[in-house]
Amino acid sequence: MTRKVLKCKPTIPCDTTQLLIKLGKIWGIPMLNKKLAIEVSHRLKKSLGRCIPTKGLIRLNPILLNTKHSAICEEVLCHEVAHYVVFLNNGPNCRPHGKEWKDLLMTAGFLPSTKLKSSILPKQTYAKKPKKLKIKYHHSCLICHSTWIYKRPMPNTICPHCKEVGVDSKLTINTNPYQ
Repeated sequence: MTRKVLKCKPTIPCDTTQLLIKLGKIWGIPMLNKKLAIEVSHRLKKSLGRCIPTKGLIRLNPILLNTKHSAICEEVLCHEVAHYVVFLNNGPNCRPHGKEWKDLLMTAGFLPSTKLKSSILPKQTYAKKPKKLKIKYHHSCLICHSTWIYKRPMPNTICPHCKEVGVDSKLTINTNPYQ
């Protein structure tokens, strides 16, 4: 499979072609720069990069286009290319951040990590999902005025206190005890 490296944008801080050639030499994968396509994806919100090894595709977060992030861009690109190389060498059943992947990163001169210490991604705030209301069903006896709380309505329940005395008393059910 031969692919050209897509020009992400002219402002990408790291030279992707040169980095791929360098990593190909270090890892013993000739023409690595021809096997991979690199693109910028605006859909990446929580991660800096993503590798799709079956397609030979690496997607980078557009925040890496900022020139002050050139070192981080190289590290992210190396991280993602290592995923592709592990897939080439070991197939799809290899762990994404396993020993093979860690060895490749250390050989390239990077510390194997899955999260950056100083995150450059902006903090995102998400609306909290409303908690499910736990409706409690209050059952009360009309004769002895005893009450029980159940998670669901129990319409056929008979008051155990009244049953002991010999009186059959059905319970009334309220979702709010103060109704």
